[in-house]
Amino acid sequence: MTRHSKNCTAHSVYTYHERKKDEDKNRNERFGKDSIKPFDCCCLTLQTAKDPVITPDGYLYDKAAILEYIVETKADIQRKLKLYDKQKNREELRIKELENIKKQEQIKAFLDTSAPTPLQHELNSVAREIRTLNNDYRPGTCNDFWAPGQAAQHDGNDKLTETDKPDTIVRCPMSRKPLKFKQLIPVNFVKYRDETASSSNSSKANYYCCAVTKDIITDATPCVVLKTSGSIVKEEVCDKLIKKDMIDPINGKKMTDKDFIPLFRGSLGYTDERVLLKAKRS
Repeated sequence: MTRHSKNCTAHSVYTYHERKKDEDKNRNERFGKDSIKPFDCCCLTLQTAKDPVITPDGYLYDKAAILEYIVETKADIQRKLKLYDKQKNREELRIKELENIKKQEQIKAFLDTSAPTPLQHELNSVAREIRTLNNDYRPGTCNDFWAPGQAAQHDGNDKLTETDKPDTIVRCPMSRKPLKFKQLIPVNFVKYRDETASSSNSSKANYYCCAVTKDIITDATPCVVLKTSGSIVKEEVCDKLIKKDMIDPINGKKMTDKDFIPLFRGSLGYTDERVLLKAKRS
Protein backbone atom coordinates (compact mmCIF):
# COMPACT_ATOMS: atom_id res chain seq x y z
CA MET A 1 0.00 0.00 0.00
CA THR A 2 1.44 3.35 -1.01
CA ARG A 3 1.55 6.47 1.11
CA HIS A 4 -0.97 8.31 -1.08
CA SER A 5 -3.68 5.69 -0.50
CA LYS A 6 -3.78 6.55 3.21
CA ASN A 7 -4.84 10.12 2.42
CA CYS A 8 -7.19 9.45 -0.48
CA THR A 9 -9.96 11.54 1.12
CA ALA A 10 -7.77 14.35 2.42
CA HIS A 11 -8.55 16.75 -0.41
CA SER A 12 -8.67 20.49 -0.19
CA VAL A 13 -12.22 20.45 -1.56
CA TYR A 14 -15.36 18.55 -0.58
CA THR A 15 -15.77 16.14 -3.49
CA TYR A 16 -19.06 14.96 -4.95
CA HIS A 17 -18.44 11.39 -3.76
CA GLU A 18 -17.80 12.52 -0.17
CA ARG A 19 -20.84 14.78 -0.19
CA LYS A 20 -23.12 11.96 -1.40
CA LYS A 21 -21.64 9.59 1.16
CA ASP A 22 -22.18 11.93 4.10
CA GLU A 23 -25.56 13.44 3.32
CA ASP A 24 -28.47 12.38 5.56
CA LYS A 25 -31.27 12.73 3.03
CA ASN A 26 -32.87 10.03 0.92
CA ARG A 27 -30.46 8.10 -1.21
CA ASN A 28 -31.25 6.28 -4.44
CA GLU A 29 -29.09 3.38 -5.46
CA ARG A 30 -29.17 1.03 -8.42
CA PHE A 31 -28.33 -2.64 -7.98
CA GLY A 32 -26.61 -4.93 -10.41
CA LYS A 33 -28.19 -7.56 -12.60
CA ASP A 34 -27.16 -10.37 -10.25
CA SER A 35 -29.55 -9.05 -7.57
CA ILE A 36 -32.64 -9.98 -9.63
CA LYS A 37 -33.54 -13.57 -10.47
CA PRO A 38 -33.85 -14.85 -14.08
CA PHE A 39 -37.33 -15.38 -15.47
CA ASP A 40 -37.19 -19.19 -15.15
CA CYS A 41 -36.25 -19.23 -11.44
CA CYS A 42 -38.54 -19.67 -8.45
CA CYS A 43 -39.37 -16.50 -6.53
CA LEU A 44 -38.80 -18.33 -3.22
CA THR A 45 -35.73 -20.49 -3.79
CA LEU A 46 -34.14 -18.25 -6.48
CA GLN A 47 -33.15 -21.46 -8.26
CA THR A 48 -34.31 -22.90 -11.55
CA ALA A 49 -37.79 -24.30 -10.98
CA LYS A 50 -37.89 -28.08 -11.43
CA ASP A 51 -41.70 -28.22 -11.50
CA PRO A 52 -42.68 -24.63 -12.39
CA VAL A 53 -46.10 -23.20 -11.60
CA ILE A 54 -47.34 -19.65 -12.02
CA THR A 55 -49.82 -17.52 -10.09
CA PRO A 56 -52.60 -15.51 -11.75
CA ASP A 57 -50.41 -12.41 -11.25
CA GLY A 58 -47.49 -13.87 -13.22
CA TYR A 59 -45.05 -14.92 -10.46
CA LEU A 60 -43.22 -18.19 -11.05
CA TYR A 61 -42.65 -20.71 -8.24
CA ASP A 62 -41.40 -24.22 -7.83
CA LYS A 63 -44.35 -26.44 -6.96
CA ALA A 64 -42.65 -28.07 -3.95
CA ALA A 65 -41.43 -24.72 -2.58
CA ILE A 66 -44.76 -22.93 -2.81
CA LEU A 67 -46.61 -25.93 -1.35
CA GLU A 68 -44.24 -25.97 1.63
CA TYR A 69 -44.75 -22.22 2.03
CA ILE A 70 -48.55 -22.59 2.07
CA VAL A 71 -48.43 -25.41 4.65
CA GLU A 72 -46.06 -23.50 6.94
CA THR A 73 -48.10 -20.32 6.61
CA LYS A 74 -51.31 -22.12 7.61
CA ALA A 75 -49.57 -23.65 10.63
CA ASP A 76 -48.26 -20.23 11.64
CA ILE A 77 -51.76 -18.76 11.30
CA GLN A 78 -53.18 -21.43 13.63
CA ARG A 79 -50.45 -20.72 16.18
CA LYS A 80 -51.16 -16.98 16.08
CA LEU A 81 -54.91 -17.57 16.42
CA LYS A 82 -54.36 -19.62 19.59
CA LEU A 83 -52.21 -16.87 21.07
CA TYR A 84 -54.83 -14.30 20.12
CA ASP A 85 -57.61 -16.31 21.80
CA LYS A 86 -55.55 -16.64 24.99
CA GLN A 87 -54.85 -12.93 25.01
CA LYS A 88 -58.53 -12.13 24.39
CA ASN A 89 -59.69 -14.39 27.25
CA ARG A 90 -57.09 -12.88 29.54
CA GLU A 91 -58.31 -9.39 28.68
CA GLU A 92 -61.94 -10.35 29.36
CA LEU A 93 -61.00 -11.68 32.80
CA ARG A 94 -59.08 -8.50 33.45
CA ILE A 95 -62.12 -6.38 32.58
CA LYS A 96 -64.36 -8.44 34.88
CA GLU A 97 -61.91 -8.02 37.76
CA LEU A 98 -61.82 -4.27 37.22
CA GLU A 99 -65.63 -4.14 37.19
CA ASN A 100 -65.81 -6.08 40.47
CA ILE A 101 -63.29 -3.75 42.07
CA LYS A 102 -65.29 -0.75 40.89
CA LYS A 103 -68.50 -2.17 42.38
CA GLN A 104 -66.78 -2.82 45.70
CA GLU A 105 -65.51 0.75 45.77
CA GLN A 106 -69.02 2.06 45.10
CA ILE A 107 -70.43 -0.07 47.93
CA LYS A 108 -67.69 1.13 50.24
CA ALA A 109 -68.36 4.77 49.35
CA PHE A 110 -72.09 4.28 49.94
CA LEU A 111 -71.53 2.75 53.37
CA ASP A 112 -69.17 5.53 54.36
CA THR A 113 -71.65 8.27 53.39
CA SER A 114 -74.84 6.71 54.81
CA ALA A 115 -74.20 8.04 58.36
CA PRO A 116 -74.48 4.71 60.24
CA THR A 117 -74.75 4.30 64.01
CA PRO A 118 -71.52 3.88 66.00
CA LEU A 119 -72.14 0.14 66.39
CA GLN A 120 -72.93 -0.32 62.71
CA HIS A 121 -69.89 1.74 61.76
CA GLU A 122 -67.66 -0.52 63.83
CA LEU A 123 -69.19 -3.65 62.26
CA ASN A 124 -68.70 -2.24 58.77
CA SER A 125 -65.04 -1.43 59.43
CA VAL A 126 -64.40 -4.96 60.72
CA ALA A 127 -66.16 -6.45 57.69
CA ARG A 128 -64.06 -4.32 55.33
CA GLU A 129 -60.85 -5.46 57.00
CA ILE A 130 -61.86 -9.12 56.66
CA ARG A 131 -62.84 -8.59 53.02
CA THR A 132 -59.52 -6.87 52.31
CA LEU A 133 -57.54 -9.71 53.85
CA ASN A 134 -59.49 -12.29 51.85
CA ASN A 135 -58.89 -10.43 48.59
CA ASP A 136 -55.19 -9.93 49.23
CA TYR A 137 -54.51 -13.57 50.03
CA ARG A 138 -54.36 -15.82 46.97
CA PRO A 139 -52.57 -19.15 47.23
CA GLY A 140 -49.67 -19.41 44.82
CA THR A 141 -49.65 -15.70 43.87
CA CYS A 142 -48.08 -12.52 45.14
CA ASN A 143 -48.76 -8.80 44.83
CA ASP A 144 -45.16 -7.82 44.10
CA PHE A 145 -45.12 -5.60 41.04
CA TRP A 146 -41.52 -6.55 40.25
CA ALA A 147 -42.40 -10.26 39.83
CA PRO A 148 -42.52 -11.42 36.17
CA GLY A 149 -46.07 -12.73 36.47
CA GLN A 150 -47.41 -9.55 38.09
CA ALA A 151 -45.65 -6.98 35.97
CA ALA A 152 -48.49 -6.69 33.43
CA GLN A 153 -51.06 -6.10 36.18
CA HIS A 154 -49.27 -3.12 37.72
CA ASP A 155 -48.41 -1.02 34.68
CA GLY A 156 -49.29 2.64 34.49
CA ASN A 157 -52.35 2.29 32.25
CA ASP A 158 -53.78 -0.86 33.91
CA LYS A 159 -54.03 -2.54 30.49
CA LEU A 160 -52.54 -5.71 29.13
CA THR A 161 -50.57 -5.69 25.93
CA GLU A 162 -53.10 -5.71 23.10
CA THR A 163 -52.57 -8.08 20.19
CA ASP A 164 -54.13 -7.49 16.78
CA LYS A 165 -56.10 -10.30 15.23
CA PRO A 166 -53.78 -12.20 12.85
CA ASP A 167 -54.45 -12.39 9.14
CA THR A 168 -56.10 -15.73 8.36
CA ILE A 169 -55.47 -15.57 4.60
CA VAL A 170 -52.48 -17.19 2.88
CA ARG A 171 -50.94 -14.54 0.64
CA CYS A 172 -48.51 -14.64 -2.26
CA PRO A 173 -44.94 -13.87 -1.09
CA MET A 174 -44.46 -11.41 -3.97
CA SER A 175 -47.78 -9.66 -4.60
CA ARG A 176 -49.25 -10.16 -1.07
CA LYS A 177 -52.59 -11.07 -2.65
CA PRO A 178 -54.67 -14.06 -1.48
CA LEU A 179 -53.26 -17.29 -2.88
CA LYS A 180 -54.68 -20.80 -3.08
CA PHE A 181 -52.89 -23.90 -4.27
CA LYS A 182 -55.63 -24.69 -6.79
CA GLN A 183 -55.01 -21.33 -8.48
CA LEU A 184 -51.48 -22.30 -9.50
CA ILE A 185 -51.04 -23.11 -13.18
CA PRO A 186 -48.38 -25.59 -14.41
CA VAL A 187 -45.90 -24.05 -16.86
CA ASN A 188 -44.36 -25.97 -19.77
CA PHE A 189 -40.96 -24.62 -20.81
CA VAL A 190 -39.78 -25.59 -24.30
CA LYS A 191 -36.04 -26.20 -24.76
CA TYR A 192 -34.36 -24.52 -27.71
CA ARG A 193 -32.98 -26.91 -30.31
CA ASP A 194 -30.15 -25.69 -32.49
CA GLU A 195 -30.29 -27.81 -35.65
CA THR A 196 -27.07 -26.37 -37.08
CA ALA A 197 -24.85 -27.55 -34.19
CA SER A 198 -24.62 -30.61 -31.99
CA SER A 199 -26.55 -30.53 -28.73
CA SER A 200 -23.42 -31.14 -26.62
CA ASN A 201 -21.32 -28.34 -28.13
CA SER A 202 -24.06 -25.76 -28.63
CA SER A 203 -23.92 -22.73 -26.31
CA LYS A 204 -27.69 -22.34 -26.61
CA ALA A 205 -28.59 -25.84 -25.43
CA ASN A 206 -29.92 -24.56 -22.07
CA TYR A 207 -32.06 -21.78 -23.54
CA TYR A 208 -35.85 -21.77 -23.66
CA CYS A 209 -37.85 -20.79 -26.71
CA CYS A 210 -41.31 -19.61 -27.67
CA ALA A 211 -43.80 -22.45 -28.04
CA VAL A 212 -45.07 -21.03 -31.35
CA THR A 213 -42.16 -19.36 -33.18
CA LYS A 214 -39.32 -21.32 -31.50
CA ASP A 215 -37.42 -18.07 -30.90
CA ILE A 216 -35.04 -17.88 -27.94
CA ILE A 217 -36.50 -16.35 -24.77
CA THR A 218 -34.32 -14.29 -22.42
CA ASP A 219 -34.92 -11.85 -19.58
CA ALA A 220 -35.27 -9.12 -22.21
CA THR A 221 -38.18 -10.91 -23.91
CA PRO A 222 -41.69 -10.01 -22.71
CA CYS A 223 -43.56 -13.31 -22.43
CA VAL A 224 -47.10 -14.48 -21.78
CA VAL A 225 -48.23 -17.79 -20.27
CA LEU A 226 -51.30 -19.36 -21.86
CA LYS A 227 -53.52 -20.59 -19.04
CA THR A 228 -55.26 -23.21 -21.19
CA SER A 229 -52.07 -25.10 -22.06
CA GLY A 230 -49.39 -23.67 -19.74
CA SER A 231 -47.16 -22.79 -22.71
CA ILE A 232 -44.94 -19.72 -22.87
CA VAL A 233 -45.11 -17.49 -25.95
CA LYS A 234 -43.67 -14.11 -26.78
CA GLU A 235 -45.88 -11.13 -26.08
CA GLU A 236 -45.48 -9.97 -29.67
CA VAL A 237 -46.78 -13.30 -30.99
CA CYS A 238 -49.65 -13.20 -28.53
CA ASP A 239 -50.75 -9.71 -29.63
CA LYS A 240 -50.41 -10.27 -33.38
CA LEU A 241 -51.61 -13.86 -33.76
CA ILE A 242 -53.29 -15.49 -30.78
CA LYS A 243 -55.52 -12.62 -29.63
CA LYS A 244 -57.05 -12.29 -33.09
CA ASP A 245 -58.63 -15.75 -33.05
CA MET A 246 -58.64 -16.27 -29.23
CA ILE A 247 -57.70 -19.92 -29.74
CA ASP A 248 -54.77 -21.67 -28.06
CA PRO A 249 -52.39 -22.75 -30.87
CA ILE A 250 -51.07 -25.64 -28.77
CA ASN A 251 -54.30 -27.52 -27.97
CA GLY A 252 -56.95 -25.60 -29.93
CA LYS A 253 -59.01 -24.53 -26.88
CA LYS A 254 -60.92 -21.27 -26.85
CA MET A 255 -59.43 -18.50 -24.73
CA THR A 256 -60.55 -15.36 -22.92
CA ASP A 257 -58.66 -12.27 -21.81
CA LYS A 258 -58.10 -13.82 -18.37
CA ASP A 259 -56.22 -16.74 -19.93
CA PHE A 260 -53.24 -14.52 -20.84
CA ILE A 261 -50.86 -14.20 -17.87
CA PRO A 262 -47.84 -11.87 -18.29
CA LEU A 263 -44.71 -13.59 -16.95
CA PHE A 264 -42.70 -11.72 -14.35
CA ARG A 265 -39.28 -11.21 -15.94
CA GLY A 266 -35.82 -10.93 -14.47
CA SER A 267 -33.39 -8.06 -14.81
CA LEU A 268 -31.54 -6.68 -17.81
CA GLY A 269 -28.90 -4.81 -15.82
CA TYR A 270 -28.28 -1.11 -16.40
CA THR A 271 -30.16 -1.15 -19.71
CA ASP A 272 -33.40 -2.17 -18.02
CA GLU A 273 -36.14 0.40 -18.50
CA ARG A 274 -38.10 -0.84 -15.48
CA VAL A 275 -37.65 0.04 -11.79
CA LEU A 276 -36.63 -3.43 -10.58
CA LEU A 277 -33.07 -2.40 -9.84
CA LYS A 278 -33.83 0.87 -8.06
CA ALA A 279 -33.74 1.07 -4.27
CA LYS A 280 -34.50 4.04 -2.04
CA ARG A 281 -33.26 4.42 1.51
CA SER A 282 -34.27 7.18 3.87
